[in-house]
Amino acid sequence: MGRRPVLAAGLALGASVLSGCGLRGRTLDEALNEAAGNVDGVTSSALETVTGAEFQRAIRGRVEISAARREQVLEIFGEVMTALVDAAYAQADADSEGSRVVGAITALSSDGEEYGIWDLRPDLEQSAGRLDAVLLSDFAE
Repeated sequence: MGRRPVLAAGLALGASVLSGCGLRGRTLDEALNEAAGNVDGVTSSALETVTGAEFQRAIRGRVEISAARREQVLEIFGEVMTALVDAAYAQADADSEGSRVVGAITALSSDGEEYGIWDLRPDLEQSAGRLDAVLLSDFAE
C-alpha cells in the first residue's frame, strides 16, 4: 500500500473522530431544551451549553413560562431545573455534569417578568455568593 492511500485513510479517520467532538455539545443542548420543553407550563426554551473564559462549563439561556403569578413561575422554574439535572446526567456521569454552572438561566413569565436563580433559590445567594458559582448539582434531588 502506498503512502497516499495510508495518509488519506489517516486523515479521514482523524476527521471522523474530530467531527464527533462537536456532536456531543449539540446533543446535550437538544436534550436540555427538550427536557425543559416537556415541563408543563413551559412555552419555549433557548438553552445552550458554553465554555467560559476559564474553561468553566456552563448552561445558559432562558425558558418562557405560561404562568404570570410569581409562585407559579418559580414552581415551574424549579421543575425545569430538576429536568435539566436529569437530562444532563443522562448524557454523562453526575460528577462531570453536576459541575456545570447554571447561574445564567432565567425564566420569563407570561407577563414579561424575568426571574433568575436567586429568585428561585435565595439560599444559594448566601452559600454560593456569585451566579457563576451556582452549579447544576445544587438542583439535584
